[in-house]
Amino acid sequence: MGKRSFFFQLGILTIIFSILALLTGFIPVLAPYVTFFWLSIALYVLFSLVVHFFAKKAAVSANKLAFTNVTIGSMAAKLFVSIILVVAYKKIAAPPDDFFIIPFLLVYLCYTIFETNFMVKLGRIDKNESNK
Repeated sequence: MGKRSFFFQLGILTIIFSILALLTGFIPVLAPYVTFFWLSIALYVLFSLVVHFFAKKAAVSANKLAFTNVTIGSMAAKLFVSIILVVAYKKIAAPPDDFFIIPFLLVYLCYTIFETNFMVKLGRIDKNESNK
């Protein structure tokens, strides 16, 4: 996956979630969690950018295990950061119910699918395509 394609797809996904975050403010049950929704979006956009940077380098690396290491490391890091974010929000914000998890899981799921898609495409990259 080229840089242009990656940024275009990430932009479209982020625009869709930005619209959903704005609309969430009109749903009474979820309205108190709009800030957490925005925080989740920002986290996964940043995470996608970092993973793409490291995966692109690993895909063209001479080390055949580099890409696998980046893939496994990013999955573990994403899971760890996600758990910390949810637990910290639960302790700090003390939400009255657990509905805050709905927008978070939606963002997590969609950005994970997006990340998996671009990682599969990067895994097929030819070393000669490293300048794309």
